[in-house]
Amino acid sequence: MRLAGADYMTHPTIPLDRWQPLTVKEVCDLFDGAPFQWTVAGGYAIELFIGKSIRGHADTDVLIFRDEQLKAQTWLKDWRLYAADPPGTLRLWHVGEYLPASINDVWIHHKTVDAWQMQFMISEVEGEEWVSKRSPLIRGKRDDLIIHYQGIPCIGAEVQLLYKANIAVTIS
Repeated sequence: MRLAGADYMTHPTIPLDRWQPLTVKEVCDLFDGAPFQWTVAGGYAIELFIGKSIRGHADTDVLIFRDEQLKAQTWLKDWRLYAADPPGTLRLWHVGEYLPASINDVWIHHKTVDAWQMQFMISEVEGEEWVSKRSPLIRGKRDDLIIHYQGIPCIGAEVQLLYKANIAVTIS
């Protein structure tokens, strides 16, 4: 799918299905020394947990905390960042714009690359706790969400599997 008449200043010109995802090593190199917490998420996090590749990946997911989003945006000054707002539609994430809780994903590519390379998944936080978007009753310490598998910061496998299960959570 291509957005007709789009330009990078407002909407992406890259088709939504054109991906050249960064490798985990490239992600680690990109965020080495970053002034915010980040983790590999999605299928790569599970593979790092189990210690082997189990399938191909169409994208690369990186989780950041909502209260550090502007640090992440500044870090990626040579990249194009598009907020999924509303989900299913991409629009430019303006410099210095604080994304609200209704926006959980940002699609990203370097300004010299004509394909999507990475997706930010933005985690809600309350103080020193991360909070699940599925239920505010599912939460934990921020530092406990990030586990190092094979020396790489990853979202904890149990939390990633909860999201991968893609089920509604009802807790009474």
